[in-house]
Amino acid sequence: MSKASWGERLDGRFTSTAVGDAVREAVNRKRGQPLAGILLMTDGANNSGSSPVEVAERLKEEKVPIYVYGVGLTAPRDIIVSSLMAPEAAFVQEEVDITVRVRGQGLAGQSAEVKLKIGSQEFSQPVTFAAAGEQVAIFRIVPEQMGEMELVASIAPRSDEAVTDNNSRKQRIKVVDSRIHVLLTDQSPRWEFRYLQAMMLRDRRIELKCFLAEADPAVSRVEKSPYIPSFPTRREDLLKYDLVILGDLDPRHINPTQQEYLGELVSRFGGAMLVVAGKRFMPQGYRRSSLYPLLPVEFEAAGLELPSELVAADRPIRLDLTPAGRNSPMMRLGESDAKSAEIWKAFPPVYWVARATRPKPAAEVFLVDPDSARESRFGKMPVVAMQPYGMGQVMFVGTDNTWRWRKNIGDVYYTAFWGQLIQRLALPRLLGGNKRIQLATDKQNYLVGDRVSVFGRLYSQAFEPLSDPVVKARFERKGSTEGGEVLLRLLPDQPGLYRGEFIVGTAGDYQFSAEPAPESPLEFNVIEPQFELGDTAMNESLLRQMAQASGGAFLREEDLHRLPDMLNARTEKVRSPLEVELWASPLVFILLMALVTAEWIVRKFSFLK
Repeated sequence: MSKASWGERLDGRFTSTAVGDAVREAVNRKRGQPLAGILLMTDGANNSGSSPVEVAERLKEEKVPIYVYGVGLTAPRDIIVSSLMAPEAAFVQEEVDITVRVRGQGLAGQSAEVKLKIGSQEFSQPVTFAAAGEQVAIFRIVPEQMGEMELVASIAPRSDEAVTDNNSRKQRIKVVDSRIHVLLTDQSPRWEFRYLQAMMLRDRRIELKCFLAEADPAVSRVEKSPYIPSFPTRREDLLKYDLVILGDLDPRHINPTQQEYLGELVSRFGGAMLVVAGKRFMPQGYRRSSLYPLLPVEFEAAGLELPSELVAADRPIRLDLTPAGRNSPMMRLGESDAKSAEIWKAFPPVYWVARATRPKPAAEVFLVDPDSARESRFGKMPVVAMQPYGMGQVMFVGTDNTWRWRKNIGDVYYTAFWGQLIQRLALPRLLGGNKRIQLATDKQNYLVGDRVSVFGRLYSQAFEPLSDPVVKARFERKGSTEGGEVLLRLLPDQPGLYRGEFIVGTAGDYQFSAEPAPESPLEFNVIEPQFELGDTAMNESLLRQMAQASGGAFLREEDLHRLPDMLNARTEKVRSPLEVELWASPLVFILLMALVTAEWIVRKFSFLK
C-alpha cells in the first residue's frame, strides 16, 4: 500500500530531467545528518541542469557514494525524428529544400519511409538506419499553395517501439507569391554584373532595375528596358526596393542624401543591401561614406588607401566554407551536406578578393580565404559575411570572381548560389506585411515557456517614426481567446524602434499585432518541448561515470541483492562530543560537599571554632 501511494505522488508532467540537480537537492535536504550513501533509480536521460558527474565528484569529497540502479533498456527499439529544418518562408511554385534528420535505436540495417506533408502535398523518402548516428533525408519540394502552412515530418510507428510520441516534428512555413524588387548598380559592365543581370532577368520572382554609371543614357529610354538613368533621387522611389545590390560603383554617383535614404531602407524599413566588392571603388572609395558602417566586415585603413589592383591576388584562391557556411541553406548546393561540400571543393578558384581584416561582432561569416598569409589575429580573412543592421540585413561578397564558378558546368551552381542569397536577404521584408508597420520576432518557432522578444518599426501615415513612449500590442492563440496585452516600449535614441517581451505558456499558432495596424498581424508558432522523447535508451555510460566518480556502484536488477552488503561495509562509528555544563554535574556537587566536610573535620579535631 505504501508503494502505491509513493508512486502516486510522482509528477510526470515536467518536460525535462535534471539528474544532477535532483541528487544535489536530495543531499541538501539531509544536510547535517550522516549519510551512508544515495540510492539513485534512473535511466540516466539527463537533459538539463548541472552535470551529474560533477555533482558526483563533489559528493565523493563529502564521502557520500551514489549507488545507481539503472532502469530501462540500453537499446530499446525506437524511431526518433530528431530535427526538421526548413526556411521560415518560401515562394510558391519555387523549389525549397527541407532537411529531416532521423535516428533508429536498435534498428540497424532496417528501413523506413520518411514522410513530409505541407498543406495538401505529401512526399516520402526511404532511409536505412545505421547502428549509430543520424540519417538525413533532404526533400526538394515545390509548394503549390500560398499562405501559412504546417510542415510535418513523420515516420509511421512500429508495433515494437518503446515510445511513439517522438516519431514526428512540426514547423510553420509561410508561402508567398510576391515578386522581389531588386536594384542592381555598378560602374561598368564587369563580368560579375553581366552574369548577375542575366540570371535575375530570367528569374520570374525578381522585378529587376539596373543602374550602370558608364552606360549610354539612351539605353534607359528603350521600351521595357531594365535600366534607369540614375540612382534613385527620391526617398519613396528607393524605398520600394526590397534589395539593393551595390557593386563597384563610384560613390560620386550616390550623393550623401541618397546614401542616407539607402541606409534608411535597411535600418528603418527592413530592406537589404548586398555589397559586391570591386577593384576600383568598393570598398576603398566608401571609407568616408555613411554607408561604410553598414558593412559586416572591417578593413585596415592602410589597405583602403591603395587601389585594389595593387592588392589583388597573383595566384588562384580556393575559398573555404566556415562551420556557419556549411550549415547555412544559403550555401547548400547539393542534395546532402556531403554533396554540397564536394561541389564547393570542386569550384574553380577566384583570382581576387578584397582584403578585409575581420568580421564585425554581429556578423556571420560563410566563406573565408584559407591563406595563412592573409590571416589576422581575428582568424582567417572573411570573404562572404552578413550582419543585421537595424531592421534589415547587409551582406558583403568580397570578390567579383564568382562568375568563374561557371567554368565547365554552366549556370547551375552560380544561379543556385546567387538565387539563395537574394531570396534570403529579400524574404524578411516580403513577409513584413504592412511596410509602414514592421514587426519581427527573434525566432519563428518557440517552445512552451520561452520568452518571445518582439521588435517593431512603427511609422505614421506620413512615414515619420512614431515617438510615443509606449505602444499597446496584443498576442492571441488562434482559435481561442487565450493571449494578453504587451507594451512595446520606445528604445532610446532610435526613433520608431520599439521592443517588447512576453512568455507563452501553451502550444499553438499565435498572432501578434500592434495598435497602429491590427489588421497586419505577425504570426509565430509555439510547440511542446520534446527533451524527454529525444532518446529513450538508458544512458549506461553516464550512470557508470556517476557511480565511479562518487565511489559508489552501478547496479542492474541482478545486482540489487548486493546493495545491503555495500551499505553495511560502509558502516562507521561516529564520535559525537557531548557538552555538559560544570554547574549541573553531580561530580562538582560531590566535590564541593567533600571539601566542606573535610574542612569541618579538620577544624573539629584542631579544636578550632
